[in-house]
Amino acid sequence: MATDKRYQIFVSSTYIDLIAERNAVIKAILDLGHIPVGMEMFSADNDEQWQTIKREIDKSDYYLIMVAHRYGNTIKDENNISYTEKEFDYAVSSGIPRIGFVLQDGIAWNPDWIEKGHLKKRVDGFKKKIMTRPVSFWTSPEDLMTKVTVAVSKIIVNSPRPGWRRASDEDQQTIHTMNLLTQENMRLRGEVDRLSKLQAPKAELTCSFIDADDKDLGDVLKIRRSQGDLKSRILHKNLQEIQELVRQYDEIVSLNSSRSQLAMHAIVANVDKHLTMPYNFDSTRIDKLLKSLRDNKIIPPRNPLDFAELRYFHFDTLLGYKKSFEPSSGSDLEKYNAFVKIESALDSLHSRTNQELFKMTHEMINIRANNSGSVAIDDIKFEVKFTPAILGTYLGKFEFDHRTHSLDELSREVDVKFLVPGESSRLGRMIFRIPHDLDEVKCIIKIIGRQLPSAVSSELKIQFYDDNAAE
Repeated sequence: MATDKRYQIFVSSTYIDLIAERNAVIKAILDLGHIPVGMEMFSADNDEQWQTIKREIDKSDYYLIMVAHRYGNTIKDENNISYTEKEFDYAVSSGIPRIGFVLQDGIAWNPDWIEKGHLKKRVDGFKKKIMTRPVSFWTSPEDLMTKVTVAVSKIIVNSPRPGWRRASDEDQQTIHTMNLLTQENMRLRGEVDRLSKLQAPKAELTCSFIDADDKDLGDVLKIRRSQGDLKSRILHKNLQEIQELVRQYDEIVSLNSSRSQLAMHAIVANVDKHLTMPYNFDSTRIDKLLKSLRDNKIIPPRNPLDFAELRYFHFDTLLGYKKSFEPSSGSDLEKYNAFVKIESALDSLHSRTNQELFKMTHEMINIRANNSGSVAIDDIKFEVKFTPAILGTYLGKFEFDHRTHSLDELSREVDVKFLVPGESSRLGRMIFRIPHDLDEVKCIIKIIGRQLPSAVSSELKIQFYDDNAAE
């Protein structure tokens, strides 16, 4: 049905990645005889312009949103929401009929305009919000133009609005002039944006928390907290392993005893007596091992600890053999090696127990930075803060140790001194003690670099829960 009404349609989207698509949408609206309004008419970078945007949305009959893979410029003071999503939320709250267009999955797209990390989560969440009502999926500017034409015509019929009625030919000419100015404004804004990128390269850095396998931990990390006397449990396990080594020693002695004397002599005879010398075993090692077994309540071997038949290589200038201070042959070599395993396990019992305890009561998180800007960044430093504070926190690249620090804020210069655009690197790792008196803490990392206009920060919420499994 013919009508002389013209409807104002607010066009909302990110800008630099959708210039061609915005042109197609605006042309489709103009071809239908209606009035497109959008960010080309004003800048959305402060509160005064936002008030202008609100007024334009209020005056519009319909709201059109299109989105691809870019979230857009964000507002730090408003939980880093993008201007595009803020426009959408306002249109929804105002009850303006809206039309949504989302880029179809699988369409080739400029990787510079595809969000990653937490921004990807934001744009995915925004798409879900848009798709709470039916939307159209587009594949190209041409496809989008066709679908906008159909969708606008349909919503005008299904959701009538006041619109604008043409008063005279002069008014129509004014509207046409305004449309031409809008398109020219849009072209000039694109040119300004292009020139600004050429003249002022942008320094931008993102940081994230990752695990040992470089997997992004996201915004929340949940850590299981073991209960009970961990040290006693670990020590008991290690003592059982030593008891098993003792059993293996007895098994070796029993097997050797079952061999015929002829076979045993053959083993010894195969050793070149010109290359080896008898090994003088220090019997005090036996006394020390037996005492350690008794002290740790481990049942000693049933068979005697006797190592008379041992030989070692000595130096020979003609054949080039070098002297070895450990046995290398002899009929007692197999059970001697089993003895050494018990000896070593006892010597390292408490250090291994402490190391395992440390690993069970501490957590490690890696810190990664990504240069997402267009200039290199150097002189990188970072600081970490826990809220509330956690006892026992360490920064750096080191093996597990048993130091105890009472620090809630740490800072350090990192080994990575230079990050080129597009490069990411670990800055270091952070190890902290799992607290038993806290259920949740916040870990805040702040990174500075010489080229960065301001510090970059990221926050990880760490939640602790108890392991209530039966011991």
